[in-house]
Amino acid sequence: IGCCTEIQQLEQVCKAGYDFINLSGAWLASLGEQEFQQILGQSSAWPIPCRGLNSAIAPQVKICGPGFDPAQAAVYAERLCRRASAIGVEIIGVGSPKARGIYGNADFEREWEDPRRFLCILSDAAAEYGMQICWEPLNALETPFGIHWRESWTQVRMLREAGYSNLWMLLDLYHLALQPYHMEEVLESAPWIKHIHIACPDEEKGRRYPQIEDLPQLRRILGQLRGAGWDSDLSTEVFAGDLFQAGQLLVEGLCPNFNSL
Repeated sequence: IGCCTEIQQLEQVCKAGYDFINLSGAWLASLGEQEFQQILGQSSAWPIPCRGLNSAIAPQVKICGPGFDPAQAAVYAERLCRRASAIGVEIIGVGSPKARGIYGNADFEREWEDPRRFLCILSDAAAEYGMQICWEPLNALETPFGIHWRESWTQVRMLREAGYSNLWMLLDLYHLALQPYHMEEVLESAPWIKHIHIACPDEEKGRRYPQIEDLPQLRRILGQLRGAGWDSDLSTEVFAGDLFQAGQLLVEGLCPNFNSL
C-alpha cells in the first residue's frame, strides 16, 4: 500500500509503514531542469520507491474539450514520461479534473474523440519507457466529463483492443462513493483495474483518510474486487490530514488481511 503526497512528506510516509510513495505528475513535469536533476539525484537514496504518479496532467494541458492541442499534449507526455521513468515510476494515473473540458453539445462521440487521442499520445509515450497508464473516472462535483464507469471502461477497452495494451483503469473509492457507479460494472472490469485510490468522502474536508470504522466496508469492497480478478496495489490519495496515523491504521488493520480478502 502506498501514499499519494508530496516529496517533503517522504520521511513521514516511511515511518507510517507505507510501501511506496506516489507523487504529483503535474509537479514533476513543472520542475525546472536543475530542480529535476536534484530530485533525480536524490531518488536513488529514497528508502521506498516512487511507484506511481497521481494528479498527472497540468490544468493548462487539456485532455479534452476547448483548448485540446495534440502537439502540446505530445510534448507534455514525453517530458512527463521521461522524468517519471527516470525516478522509477511504473504507473501514471489520469484523473486531473481541471484538464477535462467539454464542448457542451452533448455529442457523445465528439466528447470522447479528444480523450481517446490524448490517451493514445500518452500511452505511446509511456510505452517507450515500459510504463502503464490508468484512466480514472471521477465524479460530477469535479467535472462533467468521464464520470461514468461503464462509459469510461468501454473507451479504454476499445483502445486496448486497438493495441494500446499499457492502458488500464484506476478505481478511486472516493469517486465510487459520490458517483453512482453500479458495483457490478466495476466488478466486470476488475482484472483491468491497475491501481486503486483509497479515500472517504467528508462534508467539510472533501477527501479524508479512512478511520477505524471504515475498515469493514473497505475490506468488503476490496474483497469483492479481489474475487472478481483485481490483482494490483493501492494507495491513499488525500490532500489534507494525518497521513502518519492513517498509514499506521491501514498497515495494521488492512495489510495483515490483504492476501485473504
